Parts: sequence; structure tokens; C-alpha cells
Amino acid sequence: MKNIKFWCLIICFYVIYTSQLAFAQLLSEEELSKKKTYTVWLQALADRKNVYKLDLSGGAIKTVSPEIKKLKKIHKLYLEECDLTFLPEEICELKYLQVLHIQRNKIDKLPQNIGKLKNLKELNLGKNPIPESEIQRIQTLLPNCNILFTD
Repeated sequence: MKNIKFWCLIICFYVIYTSQLAFAQLLSEEELSKKKTYTVWLQALADRKNVYKLDLSGGAIKTVSPEIKKLKKIHKLYLEECDLTFLPEEICELKYLQVLHIQRNKIDKLPQNIGKLKNLKELNLGKNPIPESEIQRIQTLLPNCNILFTD
């Protein structure tokens, strides 16, 4: 019985420790505002270790490369008005992503694993042909996210 209590205690400490590490790596809004905003995909990819905010809105791209997963520290991603029809599954690997704006595209479904974005606080889906069933799926997978439908 002492062995079980010992292992339970170890597991509890591990869970608390790892959650504090993940929280510590999230940046405050003030810290994010001091970071450079990238607006060119190739520049962001070249400096992928330092990308915190990427804005490719206004048709700068027509598809999102699976290489988006290389932007490991990105917190804000703006892909507004790009005629996108889908987002690659790799976007779900951006574990620090807090803001995702994809309004005014042609997206009707988000990646299957969108729920992996545990730190996502704001998702703007405005002006996309997303059916009600998909909206319900997204809301279920991202219960702590503010999902917007504004333009």
C-alpha cells in the first residue's frame, strides 16, 4: 500500500510540474506586443525559432504549408481573406498558439485534431461556409476558446 501511495504522489508532482512549465512558456500580451510581426511566409520560416506572430492576411498565400508546424513558438496566426479552402493537420501541432484568425476564407471544416490546440483562446471563423454540425464539433473540442463569427 505504501508503494501505491508513493507512486501516486510522484505522479501528482509530475503533473503539477509539467503544467507549470507549459504555463510559464506562454507569453503575456505585453510581451507579445514587443515581438516582431512577420508578414512574409519565407521570412517567418527562415526565422522560425523567433516567430510569435504571423500575419499573412489579404491573399499573401493561397494554401498553408504543412511546414507551419516548424513555427514552434508562434502565439498569433492571422490568415484572413486568403481564399483558403482548408487548414493542414500540422497546424494542430502549434501548442502555444493562442489566437487564430481565419475569417473571410472558404473553409468548411477544421482539422480533425483541432482540439490539440489547448492554449487557443480566440478563434475567428467569420465569413466561412462552416456548417452548424462542424461548429458544434469545434466548440466541443475547444471548450475554453472564444470562437468568433464576426467579419
